[in-house]
Amino acid sequence: MWTATATTGAPAARQVHTAVWTGRDMVVWGGSIANGVETDTGSLYRPDADAWRRTTTVNAPTPRWEHSAVWTGERMIVWGGKNGELYRTGASYDPMAEIWIPIDPTDAPDGRRGQSATWTGSDLFVWGGDQASISTYLGSAGRFRLASGTWRETPDAPPSFGRTRHSAVWSG
Repeated sequence: MWTATATTGAPAARQVHTAVWTGRDMVVWGGSIANGVETDTGSLYRPDADAWRRTTTVNAPTPRWEHSAVWTGERMIVWGGKNGELYRTGASYDPMAEIWIPIDPTDAPDGRRGQSATWTGSDLFVWGGDQASISTYLGSAGRFRLASGTWRETPDAPPSFGRTRHSAVWSG
């Protein structure tokens, strides 16, 4: 059965955004709002209280759409996406402390949109996507170790394995 949620404090209508479940709240972030304007805003929705709370934009990633987001158990990590340019940047968001911590792009994979992302228990793993102006889908990947704040190289898949706007899960 569907039940309408509160709209007070809800984020502006948007598309190509991300949402993660924290175990208590849904965090909605980024995307494209009215007239194709990208945003760096978001909100948390708590179902048991039927209430929305806005996320801070201090140190949030640059406004973007077609980015990836994963939940680590403590933080949401946002990476990649597009807003006139392709990003190889991101940040982690701690909803308890209400802070964004930028991710160092050193050794990050090339900027992209439409990639998949999974959480391995210690790393953000991103794969595939495309580079907008190139019609070739990417088979390259990257692993970001949250504890050290560093990127690790990963082997590229064969070019025929390239994908965009796909999904992926981590099986352990």
